[in-house]
Amino acid sequence: MVTSPIQPAPSFLEATIEFARYGKRVGEWDIRWDSWAFATKQPETVQLAQLLQFVAQFRSAFAWLYPTKLQILIWDHQKTLTLDWTPVVGALDDWSAHLPQDALTLGCEMELDGLLHWVGPDQTVARSVFPGVSEFMIALDETSVWATFTLWPNLFTDWVYVYQRDPSNPYVFPRHEAPFLPAARDNRDQLAASLRRWEELAQAPIVEWSTESLDRVERYGIPDDASPW
Repeated sequence: MVTSPIQPAPSFLEATIEFARYGKRVGEWDIRWDSWAFATKQPETVQLAQLLQFVAQFRSAFAWLYPTKLQILIWDHQKTLTLDWTPVVGALDDWSAHLPQDALTLGCEMELDGLLHWVGPDQTVARSVFPGVSEFMIALDETSVWATFTLWPNLFTDWVYVYQRDPSNPYVFPRHEAPFLPAARDNRDQLAASLRRWEELAQAPIVEWSTESLDRVERYGIPDDASPW
């Protein structure tokens, strides 16, 4: 994979990124642990220290994703409290280190920007940080702890739909097909490596994967011959 220069996010992809957040996800992957391994006295909870470890494993595997918001649900004496982090309050690691590590949690949600490759209409090849491309969530039920990683925009197939805004209707996004090599290949390689690393750090398998905007995805990402719907 060739390292492309980092540039400001290109304007021709703004509508594509925006539409993806309101449209269909390009991929979703789930890791599952048996909840008995993290049993607490309160069912369907894990200690905050354990939840933060799950988050740290994900962040380490996906170093090209940058958290912009984290919300943790705390169970406190028969009621739910919410702990919220954004970059305004300082570094995420510093903030989380000062939390009560033995607190019981019900899960969390994290929003992330992403450093992805792109190719422009003039064949410019570069990387940019795109806003709101991903979400990470931890949820619990009676038998399992689930970690779910979601990607929204499709910048991963050899050709992609590029969306535009319709000045006469803010809810309409006209689209056209555009070739997206070699950027798509670089994004696929980056995603596959991160998914494999996530499994390794979590010491648990990816058990489910799905897509809403491609013909298919796989356990370790998006196949080379995948196509958008």
